[in-house]
Amino acid sequence: METEEFWANVDEAREGAGGDLARQTELLTAALARRAPADIVSFDALFHTTRAHGYSWDLWAVGYLAAGGMSDDAFLDFRALLIAMGQAVWDRAVDDPDSLADVLDDDLGDGIDEAEGLGYAAAEAYRRSTGSEMPSLGGQPDDGSDDDSADDDEQNAAAAPSGLPWDENDPADLEKRCPRSWAKWGAGSDDKTSGHADDDTSAGGDSADGTGHGDDGDDVRS
Repeated sequence: METEEFWANVDEAREGAGGDLARQTELLTAALARRAPADIVSFDALFHTTRAHGYSWDLWAVGYLAAGGMSDDAFLDFRALLIAMGQAVWDRAVDDPDSLADVLDDDLGDGIDEAEGLGYAAAEAYRRSTGSEMPSLGGQPDDGSDDDSADDDEQNAAAAPSGLPWDENDPADLEKRCPRSWAKWGAGSDDKTSGHADDDTSAGGDSADGTGHGDDGDDVRS
């Protein structure tokens, strides 16, 4: 499957879902299940590779501000959400994370939660199509329960996001790094909280010392 076809599948499901992420995941799963098993595996590989290209400190900073906190796992789902929004949004977000201030709604909680399923769409499609588990990049069956656990050693070696770390306790750095996002979500929002900051560890200062990242197995530096 070529990159253009990957995005065409994402776009078709999004247009059919009318903004409902759960419905988008189901439509994508059903469409992939009608494809040859090799195509499903190829889509899954492209999904992981695409999501990995967004594994950067700057994109995490924007997600952190937009969601009021963002753990490692939530950052995975945040990037899945951006992929679900289509190639134009994704490419711009990777090139200029602060551009998301013009795109994202104020309340991301439900969207991030619902986007998690997109990472499992190919594994579920493969099960429906073949009755067996999809082989992962590491050659072992992928049951979709942890879509990063079976990535190969080279990918797992990339423990840190690309770019310069930031400190959640240094608002001046966040404001300088992503001024539009800070103006929309950060300024005057000290009381903003999110469950996404609590399910593992939040990013920024807690992550920069090596304790808050490293289990993001599909992420490689581009």
